[in-house]
Amino acid sequence: MRLSEICDYLNIDINEDMEIKNLATLKEAKEDSLSFFHDRRYINDLRETKAGAVILEERFISELPSDTVAIISKNPYEDMAKTTHLFKYKPSAKSYKVEIKEGVEVADNARFGKGVTIGKTPLLWLG
Repeated sequence: MRLSEICDYLNIDINEDMEIKNLATLKEAKEDSLSFFHDRRYINDLRETKAGAVILEERFISELPSDTVAIISKNPYEDMAKTTHLFKYKPSAKSYKVEIKEGVEVADNARFGKGVTIGKTPLLWLG
């Protein structure tokens, strides 16, 4: 997803754009990650982050690494929470062949992910 799309969703103006592949903590972020900063206790993580972009209050821009894009927000915590909706898991309608052990009962219209094995005697219904 493009950073510009995320910022449009948040109603935040930016001058730079890049591909954002995931959301991450400041410590775990990589150059294609978006992170956020909202608590001074994590100031060292902010200074050392490898994130491509960080949502933060304007007063903390000077602490951000020079190669990280600043996304200025009045409420970084809330804006990051909103952003998670753009990255939420979207289940596939595709169903894979499942290895089902003896004594298992499964609803006819149940769907499973890739590589699923169901052990002995469970009862699986949609719910």
